[in-house]
Amino acid sequence: MTTPVSRRAFLSGLTAAGAAALAPHVLRGQQPALPPPTPGRRIIDVHYHYASPMYREVLRPMGTGQTPIIEWSDVKAVEDMDRYGVEVSMLSISEPGVHFGDDAKARALARDCNEYGVQLMQKYKGRFGLFAILPLPDVDGALKEMEHAFDTLKADGVTFMSS
Repeated sequence: MTTPVSRRAFLSGLTAAGAAALAPHVLRGQQPALPPPTPGRRIIDVHYHYASPMYREVLRPMGTGQTPIIEWSDVKAVEDMDRYGVEVSMLSISEPGVHFGDDAKARALARDCNEYGVQLMQKYKGRFGLFAILPLPDVDGALKEMEHAFDTLKADGVTFMSS
């Protein structure tokens, strides 16, 4: 006689199997090998993290464990996009976001990150889009930054930390 498996048990097992499959790569600090790009196929990465020099400097002393972000470079980003056949990447800031308790500093950091994103879009025409970061929970600052992002920077959208 077979015992039915609950949905929770099934999903837990599936998650564990996925983690086990990725563990060797993660433990070595490597990305799993990706297949070569398919000619004629367009790939748009809609979840791509970048970091302005100011953002990297803010994160560095915090010890957030964000080594890939702290060491991020635009040249390496484009090389990786080319290697894996990514035509366009939509830029967004990674967690922990830009707000660390001081509204004025969060506004300045959000503005810096968004302006840097536009610089990348101009430097690498057609390769990047921008989801501008908002300095939430500062609602007034977020509304002002959203207006600037859409009206001045012509951002494609906005992003914010939801948890």
